[in-house]
Amino acid sequence: MARSLLPHSKRQGALSPFLSLREEMDHLFDDWAEGLNIRVPSVWKEEGGNGLYNPRIDMVENEKAIKVTAELPGINDKDLEITVSDDSITIRGEKSEEKETKENNYHCHERRYGSFERTLPLPSEVDSNKASAEFKKGILQITLPKTQREQKKRHKLSVKTE
Repeated sequence: MARSLLPHSKRQGALSPFLSLREEMDHLFDDWAEGLNIRVPSVWKEEGGNGLYNPRIDMVENEKAIKVTAELPGINDKDLEITVSDDSITIRGEKSEEKETKENNYHCHERRYGSFERTLPLPSEVDSNKASAEFKKGILQITLPKTQREQKKRHKLSVKTE
């Protein structure tokens, strides 16, 4: 699989130097584990115990729209905030879980939490007023229609042969 030569923080946009360093280290270990065919537990990738959460996000572009899909298990729709501009999209959210177990001489109270903010640059200009989002069973799907001007920018060329 081909990898970008740009540091991950340059591709995604860094929120802070420390978050950028953490993301770089996460990707370094992911690449290392992938090269050795080691499956890294998802708990390590998603929650490092420091309140940070890094959801998986895919972006697909066609002639008329850009579609963004994010895996957000355990997050409620009321804890999501999506902001769209003409050239970027920001997805923010917070995940929290509390579990308490009481048995005879055993009492365990666990809290897990994580927040995230991802800003993705868009490869084409979109009409943010016509954007839509759907959240179902932990999967967020966002459709960002391209502007008419952006749709008209593409032209097919015919190839002439001699």
